[in-house]
Amino acid sequence: CHFCLLVLLGVWVNVACESINIQLTPQYPVIQGNVTLNVSGITDGILYYTWHKGSNSSPQNQILGYFPGYSIPVVPGPLNNFRITAFPSGSLQVSKLQSTDRGKYIIKIQTQKRALEGTLLLAIYDPVSKPAITVSNLQPQENDTITLTCTSSNAQRLIWSKVNGRLTSGAILSSDNGTVTFSRTNRLDTGNYQCEAENVASKKISDPYTLIISYGPENMKITGSTQVTAGSAISLVCVADSVPNPNYRWRISGSNSTLCHNHTLLIEEVTPLNEGNYTCEVKNLVTMHSSSASIFITV
Repeated sequence: CHFCLLVLLGVWVNVACESINIQLTPQYPVIQGNVTLNVSGITDGILYYTWHKGSNSSPQNQILGYFPGYSIPVVPGPLNNFRITAFPSGSLQVSKLQSTDRGKYIIKIQTQKRALEGTLLLAIYDPVSKPAITVSNLQPQENDTITLTCTSSNAQRLIWSKVNGRLTSGAILSSDNGTVTFSRTNRLDTGNYQCEAENVASKKISDPYTLIISYGPENMKITGSTQVTAGSAISLVCVADSVPNPNYRWRISGSNSTLCHNHTLLIEEVTPLNEGNYTCEVKNLVTMHSSSASIFITV
């Protein structure tokens, strides 16, 4: 009885009265990966088998012959190479796959009772590259329009995600998911974003891209005691909602001299000369917005 079997990506169709089960492991092999052409379902002993690559099983297309009962069972053929390993079951492994390994494979098996033939069309896939994220504006401010772009080769699908969160309703994905656009950013869009690229054979995820939306300064105020006694210390703290942190400048009324550039103004030993109106001025160097607040200290 003669059998012919067509196998495509591990799915086989028996076109004769019996079958040879040939499956790929993994089902979707990739360049530089390994694949095993697994042969199973042979119930009687194998006397010998041959593997071929090409349109037919002619001698010039032979990869190898295998004789299980011999001390050196493998007989190399014209298409054999160091990346190929044969097994007693009839299975064949190809390692460090190359594009030239794609094509039609034929196995001819002679058992104690019959001759079998199986055919496999081997497809080898290019793995996706690790995605990279770029941004249209490196210092976006609130209400700006910005676009994140995901780039990966050999990807069939791109998936965006926000680490420990969800994309806001204002995030607009392109038809191929290659970009996500924020038409009017707000501070809630700040966070770490990732892009995952995948195809039928592989998937990879990008490094997180940290998106920081600049805003402010807002809600500025000064905290601290307004009445102090001579000889005591005083600490005034200037706070404002701002991303990034603003520059600070303290001054006292009647003078344009800068007392300090910290958010906290500390006077360790107060004298009557320290009485007056203190002003904290802040400026966000990205938004270029400024704000100020004042407090009067009585000694």
